[in-house]
Amino acid sequence: MVRYKHIVFVLILGMGRSFAQSERSSSIAGRVVNSVTGAPLHRATVEITLEGRDDVRGQAGTEGDGQFVLRALPAGRYRITVTRPGYAPMNYGARRPNAPGQIITLGANENKSGLIVRMPALGAVRGTITGLPVAAKHPRVVARLVEGTTKYNFGRGGTVDRSGEYHIDGLIPGRYRLSVGYSAVPRRELFPADANIDLNRRYTCYYPSTLNPHEAVLVEIKPGDELTGFNVVVQEPAEAILGIHILWPKDVAIPKPAPGAIPTILSLQTLPSGTLQDLYVGGQVIVAGDERPLYRNLVPGRYILSGTAQLQGRCYSTREEVSVTAGTPIVELPLRPCTDVRGRVGISGASMLPANLTVTLRSLESAPVNLDRSPLQPDGSFVIPGVPAGLWSLTLSAIPPAGYLKSVMLGTLDVLDQPILITSATVSRLDILIGANGAEISGRVEEGVATMILAEAEDAAVSTPGRYATTSVDEQGNFRLAGLRPGAYRIYAFEDIEPGAWLDASFLAEYRDSGKAVQLKEGPGPRIALKAIPGDRPPAKKGAL
Repeated sequence: MVRYKHIVFVLILGMGRSFAQSERSSSIAGRVVNSVTGAPLHRATVEITLEGRDDVRGQAGTEGDGQFVLRALPAGRYRITVTRPGYAPMNYGARRPNAPGQIITLGANENKSGLIVRMPALGAVRGTITGLPVAAKHPRVVARLVEGTTKYNFGRGGTVDRSGEYHIDGLIPGRYRLSVGYSAVPRRELFPADANIDLNRRYTCYYPSTLNPHEAVLVEIKPGDELTGFNVVVQEPAEAILGIHILWPKDVAIPKPAPGAIPTILSLQTLPSGTLQDLYVGGQVIVAGDERPLYRNLVPGRYILSGTAQLQGRCYSTREEVSVTAGTPIVELPLRPCTDVRGRVGISGASMLPANLTVTLRSLESAPVNLDRSPLQPDGSFVIPGVPAGLWSLTLSAIPPAGYLKSVMLGTLDVLDQPILITSATVSRLDILIGANGAEISGRVEEGVATMILAEAEDAAVSTPGRYATTSVDEQGNFRLAGLRPGAYRIYAFEDIEPGAWLDASFLAEYRDSGKAVQLKEGPGPRIALKAIPGDRPPAKKGAL
C-alpha cells in the first residue's frame, strides 16, 4: 500500500514538470544585419520584452553570421530590441531608430524564425567654426536630433580646437540642428557703474550662420555617414540691455547675507516666448539683500521672465512677459505668494477611482521648481502646494488601461487640451473627470506594410498632442487602439513616419484622403481595413522647432 502511494506521487510530480515546460516552450530566431550593406553583425545584444512592459523576458547575443535564438518563451505579444556599439538601437520591424517597430505574436509551442533586424551604423559630422570673438570662452558645438516638429530627442557635442575645427561622432541617423555655443564677458561700458551684471553670458549661433533657430538648415545624417565641410560662421548678436528689479514682499524680512557666504534665494529663467523648452538662454542668481537692479544683455525679442524664491519657509514666484528692444529699460518683477492648487478627480463608468492615482503638474516654462505628485484623498480631492506662477501641463498616473481623460476644468475654463495658467490670483478648483470606458477601434492593414497607426481626433485643437493616438502593427498587420476619447476620428496607416511629425498642422493635409473616417463611442468600436501610406520623410529643410 505504501509503495502504491509513492508511485502516484511521482506520477503527479512528473505531470507538473511537463505542464511547466509547455508553458515556456516557444522560441524566436533571426538575424541582425547592417541596414545598408546587409552584412551580418556579430556580438549584437537582442532583448525581448512583453508588449506594454519594460522588464526583459529574454536575452541573446548574435553569432558570427548574425544569427540569434531566444528560447523558453511563454506565449504572448512581444517586442524585440537590438543594441550594438557603433550602431543605433533598433526595434524589430522599425524603419528608423526610436520608432516602436512591430509586435510579435507568439503562441504556445510555437517556434518563429527568419526575423531580420536591420541596424543603421552611427554617423559623424565635422567642420570649421569661424567668426568667434577673441574673448570667447569654452566654445562647444552641439548636434541635436530633430524628430518631426516636436522637440530635440538626442544630442551629442564636440569641442572646438584652437584652429576652429570640430568633430562630432556617434550620431543616430536622422536630421540634426547644429549649434555653436560660447560664453563671453559683456562690455562693461554698456552698463551703469553699480549694475549687477551677468558676467557669464552664453551666446548661440546655428548652422550655417544664423542666430535664429527657425532659420537653421537641418543636416541629414544617413547610416554610416562621415560628413565634412559643415562650417559655421558665428554671428555676434546686436544685443539689447534689460534691467531687472526685484520687488520683495513687504511683509517678509529679507535675510542679509552672512559674512563670507551669499545665500541664493531666487533663480531667474529667461526664456523666449513660443519656444520655452528648446531655447533656454540661461539663469541668473539674485541674492538676499541685493537691492541693485540686475542687467541682462539679450538678443532683441519677446521674452518671459520667471523665477521662484523660498522666503521664511514659504514659496514666492514672479512671471512677466516683456519685449526687449534697444535702450536700457528696467522691468519690475514683483514676488508674490505661490498658489496651492486644489481640485477633485471623479470617474464616470466605474464605481471608484484607482487606489494609486496621482495628479502632477509639469512646468511648460522650465521653472526651477519640482512639484511633488499629489495623492488623492478617499473622496478624490487633492492639493498641490506651492505652485509658482506659469504655464503647466497636467499628468495623471494610473488611469485605467481602457480609460481616458474626459474633461479638465479650472473653474469655468475648459483646459482639457490647453496649458494651465497659474497665477497668485488663481483660486478656482481644478476639476478632473476620467472616463472608465474609452472608445476602442481595431483592424488590419490589408494593403502594404505599415509600422504605425495614427488616430487623429477631428474635433480637437490642431497641434495639440492629446488630439492624436498611435499604436504599432503586428506581423499580420493587426492593430488595436483603446482608451480613446469618444468622437470623430480619421485613422491612418503609415509605412514610415517621423515621431511627432503629425503635430505640424499642414503635415496630414496631403494624406487626408488616405485616412479612414470613423465615429467612435465609449466601448468597442468597428473593425476596419486600412491601406498603408508608402514613402519616407521629405528632404531636409529649414525647420521650425
